[in-house]
Formats: sequence, C-alpha cells, structure tokens
Amino acid sequence: MKLGELASRLGAELRGDAELEVTGVRGIEEAGPTEITFVANPRYAALARKTQAAAVLVEPEFQEISAATLRIKNPYLAFSRALGLFYQAPAYAPGIHPTAVIDRTAEIGEGAHVGAYVVIGPQVRLGRNATLLPHVVLYRGVQAGDFLFAHAHAVVRENCELGDHVTLENGAIVGADGFGFAKNEQGHWEKIPQSGPVRLGDRVDVQANACIDRATVGATEIGAGSKVDNLVQVGHGSKVGENTLICAQTGLAGSSVIGNNVILAGQTGIAGHCSVGDGVILTAQSAVSHDVPAGKMISGSPGFDNRVWLRAKRKNRMGARNDGGNRVCRRNARRRANGQVDWPGDCGLGGCRAGRVPLVPCGNDSGEPDGSADQAAGSGLPERKFWRWGAGSRGGLPLSHSIAGQRAAEGAVHRRRRAPASDYWAYVEGAPGGAVGDCSAGGREGGVSSAFNSGSVRGNRA
Repeated sequence: MKLGELASRLGAELRGDAELEVTGVRGIEEAGPTEITFVANPRYAALARKTQAAAVLVEPEFQEISAATLRIKNPYLAFSRALGLFYQAPAYAPGIHPTAVIDRTAEIGEGAHVGAYVVIGPQVRLGRNATLLPHVVLYRGVQAGDFLFAHAHAVVRENCELGDHVTLENGAIVGADGFGFAKNEQGHWEKIPQSGPVRLGDRVDVQANACIDRATVGATEIGAGSKVDNLVQVGHGSKVGENTLICAQTGLAGSSVIGNNVILAGQTGIAGHCSVGDGVILTAQSAVSHDVPAGKMISGSPGFDNRVWLRAKRKNRMGARNDGGNRVCRRNARRRANGQVDWPGDCGLGGCRAGRVPLVPCGNDSGEPDGSADQAAGSGLPERKFWRWGAGSRGGLPLSHSIAGQRAAEGAVHRRRRAPASDYWAYVEGAPGGAVGDCSAGGREGGVSSAFNSGSVRGNRA
C-alpha cells in the first residue's frame, strides 16, 4: 500500500513521500524502511528521531523528524486501525461441522460457523453470522445477538443473554453459579440456588478464563462496550456500566456496582455491595471496601485518594534514607533481636546506607573470615556475628567483637531508642570524624576515642 493511500484511509495528514511503499506495521524499535510505527507516549519521542521506519504516526504538534509522519489526533487508535489493514484474522466459512450436537429446538441465524464438537442446547437462539469454534457449549435458553464470536472451550450457561458483537475468548465462563451458601441447623454450608442469568451488552469482550457468575436473584450485568480481561472474577449480582475496563486478575465481590467509563487496573479488588462511581480509576493492586464517588483515582490497599497515596509514598522513600527512621528498619531490628537475621548492615534502607554507621558482616565477599585483627579480638561468637566497618566508612576502623557491638548496630543505627549505655556504641565528642567508640569502660579501639558514662552517652545519644 502507498503511504499516501494509507494516510487517506486513516484520515491523517501526511508529511513525506506519498509514493513510498508500506508493507506492514511494527513497534518503533523494530520497524524497517517499509513499515510504519507510532508514538503516543512522550517517553518514546527520542526513538522517533532515530527510527528506521518508513513513517511514524504522531500527534499533530509533534516535532519534525527525518522519517515521514502521519499526523493525527489519536496515533494509538490510528495504529490499531492500520494494523487491521495489514493483518487479517482467520476467517471461518459458514457451515456446521458433522460432530456438532445441536438440539432440534435451537434457532441458528444465517451465516453461522459451528465448529467441531460444539454443543447447542434446547431453546438457544443465535443471531446472524455467529462463529462458534470447537468445544463451545451453549446451555439451554441462551439468547445471543448477531456476530457472536466464541473461541474454543468458551461456555455460556442457561438463560444468559448476549448482545451483538460479543467476543468470548478461550475458556471464558459466562453464567456459572455464584458463590452463595448458607449455614444450616447442623452447621453445614447449604448451597443457595443461583437463579438469575448474566446479561452482556453489545460489544462486550470477555477474555480468556474470566468468570462472570450468575445472580442469586435478578441478574449479573455487563454494560455495552465494556471489556473483561483474563482471569477476572465478577461476583453474582454485580452490575458493570458501559465502556468500563476490568483488567487481569481483578475481583468483584457479589453485588458490586461499577459505573460507566471506570478503569479497574490489574489485581484490584472490590468488596461486596460497594459502589464505584463513573470515571473512577483504581490503580494496580488497589482494593476498596467502601463506596467511591465519581471521578476519583484510588490507590493502595485499603484504597484512598491517589494524590495522598503518592505523597505518602514519597515520604516513606525519604524516611528510608534516615538512620532508623522507617518501619522497615524497625521491623528488621525486631527480626534480628529474635535471631531471624544475622546482621544489621546492608539492608539499604537505614543509617547504614546513609553513611552513619555502615556495618557489614566480618569476612570477605565469599563469606569466609578475612583473617584480620577483627577476628583475633573475637568474643567467641560465631564468625557471622563479627562486625567491622564497611568499605568506604569513616577511617576504615574495625569495631570490637562483642555483644555490645551487635546491640549497638541494632539500636543506635536502626531503632534509635534509649537503653543502658553499656549496651551501645555511640558517637563521641572529640573522636576523629565523629567515629564510633567502644562503650565498655576505658575501651580504646584502634586509637578511636571511647566513652562510658553509666547513664547517658555524650554526643549523639543512642
């Protein structure tokens, strides 16, 4: 196809050679001199300047580059449509495979393709141009509009209703029993009948292995134009509005109400009987157990306003650079106190990283003792309990091998709490570079000043 023809079919403004031959569509880093690509994210603008592609789909105000450009308001959508011009999905001729099992009361519209081992139950009604690939099962009373496309092993349960242009990917289950049980007098869980169908609006896509459960009473509904990704669970009696995206591994508990144009990113969760307003966005792995007003962006678990969540995240990241000023370091200190962790250094979150007291296990990179005076001065503890200054620390001086030294690292670096001074290393006034000294009485370690003050330690208190 000529580049000028492609521009015309996409409704784009061409800046470049209209006679250039285009053979396909590829990503911006892989596209060759006869292929087109696109830029919809500013992060990839630099790649557009050095791409080998014949032309790049870009927004109208995009900078000039050496390659030809097709300028259009929505380059990502145009890329999708261009892809459809060059890639043709498999077509299935009308006809019914001899192994298909079709009840005599079923009504099948003209132009249908019914593949091998398809099962169509009683009172099923299919519209025009349906495509049912091998092992699709339609239970009794299913009603489907025109252009249903059901991939292999999709299942639609009894009395469910599907609009026009519905797509069911491999293994999708529409109308399985909802998870409803009541405890009886004997304390056993007794199944609650799930009598209500599932209703899918026009242009709904249900991706692979997603499950949309039927309702106890009433109906489970997915609005027109909504898309349900792989491995999504929609609980019984839920209502999903129009043009909503439900991304992979999201779970909607029973009787959830989701508005129009909502985006539920991957692995989000909605508690039962909660309402989510129109235009809401839940970022990945968020969860809500309360109603969410329209237009909100929610993050975290439990979920709260995205702007507050971002501020909290920034503060937590900043706190991680302070010696002992974050929950992770406090948690690690507790784990060390319980013998779950062998050394306090190199957690990358506390004072050790900030350069205050960079402690590491005594030994070389292989984990063996380094044979220095550190080991000779040992207190009988296991080798992994010995401590020395980490590379690049003040003066490169060793710490003594004592229980006090270990507790110092856990306390002064990570927990910053008061305790008997004899159990702590401490900064000492007048010591070279503010180095750490031995709190044992009269101790002197490699010429570093030390102090023991029986109730408090001079300089920075532990």
